[in-house]
Amino acid sequence: MSNHSLRASLRCLAHPAVWLSIALLLLNDHLLKVAAPSWLTGKLSDIVGLFFPFVLAAALSLLPGPLRRLPPMTLGRIAFAVTAAWFTAMKATPLGHAWAVQAISALLGRPIAVAFDPTDLLALAMLWPAWRLWRTATAETPHAFPLRAGWLALTLAAAASAASLVPVPPPLPPLPPVVMTIIGHLATLAPDSEGSILLQVRDPVTGKSIPNARVKVLLGTPGRKSQEVFSGKTDENGLLTARFPVPESVEDPEQLLTIVAETDKGSARHDEEVYVGRVYNVLVSTDKPVYQPGQVIHMRALALDTVALKAAQEQPLVLTVQDPQGNRVMRKELTTSRWASLWLTSPWTARPSAATTSSPPRWGQ
Repeated sequence: MSNHSLRASLRCLAHPAVWLSIALLLLNDHLLKVAAPSWLTGKLSDIVGLFFPFVLAAALSLLPGPLRRLPPMTLGRIAFAVTAAWFTAMKATPLGHAWAVQAISALLGRPIAVAFDPTDLLALAMLWPAWRLWRTATAETPHAFPLRAGWLALTLAAAASAASLVPVPPPLPPLPPVVMTIIGHLATLAPDSEGSILLQVRDPVTGKSIPNARVKVLLGTPGRKSQEVFSGKTDENGLLTARFPVPESVEDPEQLLTIVAETDKGSARHDEEVYVGRVYNVLVSTDKPVYQPGQVIHMRALALDTVALKAAQEQPLVLTVQDPQGNRVMRKELTTSRWASLWLTSPWTARPSAATTSSPPRWGQ
């Protein structure tokens, strides 16, 4: 091989110190940075990476033209000077940093991120031991390291340097101008009652509460114009308790509740589907679990409005009893008392072989 600069580069790359640097670079960037990220792991990548100007020297010596005919010491000075200038511009000047990031991203075919930190220039001290190693390698000796090891180290050093570059993470979605936190979401609203919502309006960047934010609550059928049922302003802590009347009757029980907060910085909106209607729980009990034909059944029912948490007073209730085959044995239309209870006494007329069960009670119209 007549290319003395390339031979010097390969002898440097075959040195045990370079192999140790490659292993340390891979260990730091792919294990230590993930397990224990800190300022030390960040600086270590720059320190170890600057021990590889021989890679640039090898690349320059392979280029066609006058560079490959330069003496090894001259080519080494060029490679070390370019490495120092590149690193300084990338870490200490905004223009150099932007240009370096664009150049490396274009070379690798993917966007990468490089930290802009002038304190990383302390890593330039690693160029001094690397230069001493280069000066030693320029004198060929019979005991020089094998060039095959240099080629392998050149490949590994280039791959390790490229793999250690951090890819650019996907851009985060923009922050909304205002954040509104709803405390106590409503799934069901009782007709002719009062709904209540506690909310807070904050700045998403600083996290500070926003006083005097204008808040509106609207209720209506989805796809149609909603009706404003509340308006107010937040207090000095950005809090507001919105209390609004629920209509006694609506065309469609499936309603859309909309909360809008407006500030000088922007607005926030929250939509939530709610059910406007009555929801009841009924407890039915009998005086005993088994009856014989001709015996009298004593049943009692208690009804509760689960939305208003009140007794279902004077509400129509349909109670049905049927056998396992689905045959209706009894059906009664009743009305609850002022205490939301009712009592039923009825003779048992089912056949002895047919065990009977009661079906869930149904509210009348």
